[in-house]
Amino acid sequence: MLKGRGDRFRQLLPSANIGAAVRVKDDLMISICICTYNRSKSLWRTLDSIAKLNDIKSTAVEILIVDKNCSDGSSNVVEAFREKLPIRRVSESRDGLAYARNKAITEFRGDVLLFTDDDVTVAPGWLAAYEHAIRHFPDADYFGGRILPDWGGAKPRKAVLKLQRLLRRRGG
Repeated sequence: MLKGRGDRFRQLLPSANIGAAVRVKDDLMISICICTYNRSKSLWRTLDSIAKLNDIKSTAVEILIVDKNCSDGSSNVVEAFREKLPIRRVSESRDGLAYARNKAITEFRGDVLLFTDDDVTVAPGWLAAYEHAIRHFPDADYFGGRILPDWGGAKPRKAVLKLQRLLRRRGG
């Protein structure tokens, strides 16, 4: 969610009141940004999960896809979801996620900007949970949530063991 502190955001959005509480309107519009680079298959799964959200029709929402010079048909995936979602695609020619996110910051039309990745499957109540948090904690600078891996089958034992060791070292 964009509502942080920092000179960079002030440079990108000089008229924004960055760092101040968002005045939450009754007709709150949420922009969901997905930055993508040649991941059309996972982008399809992500957009499909967003299209299936419980409240996607009742919430004022914009899906903003930032295309980082994709050459794999990602633009066709976006087109395929135009009938199901209020979606639009913008291009960013410079390499790097930071450039893509900065492009989203200058392009989003909503009151709040949420970022998610192009390889995520969102839970059915994902958008409702963010809307609830935004309305009940208007002074918060950012929100986040639990992320669970989808191994697409059996968990890779080596990766799980590495993760467990890392978490033990950090007290988790």
